[in-house]
Amino acid sequence: MNDEIKAEWVRRLRSGDYAQAIGVLGVPVSNQRCCLGVLCDIAVEQGVIAAPMLDHDPDTGDATLVYGGSTDLLPSSVKEWAGLRSVNPDVYWVESDGYEMQRDIADANDSHLDFAQIANLIEDQL
Repeated sequence: MNDEIKAEWVRRLRSGDYAQAIGVLGVPVSNQRCCLGVLCDIAVEQGVIAAPMLDHDPDTGDATLVYGGSTDLLPSSVKEWAGLRSVNPDVYWVESDGYEMQRDIADANDSHLDFAQIANLIEDQL
């Protein structure tokens, strides 16, 4: 992964500026993003992809953010710009009970890891 992009991604995850979204890249309410949505925000600022569009659920009216046509994983252009191997890279960690976990980063975000823990995984593994 590109070192400068990684450093900024990790910094933002640790900043406390984002509420953690689950199951989607972003929710415009309360500045919620998943860890991949935070990276998408950086890509928008760098001109890699256009600003996100809103997608409204017809049943609930809830809005989610769509980055480069995606609501849940990195767009390919963001993956390539960041120097990642996958639109949803795998990460590994050990649970407090000693159980070893291997999951993609979106699943780690949606499970129970907070942004600080995810930032540590990105720093160490990507």
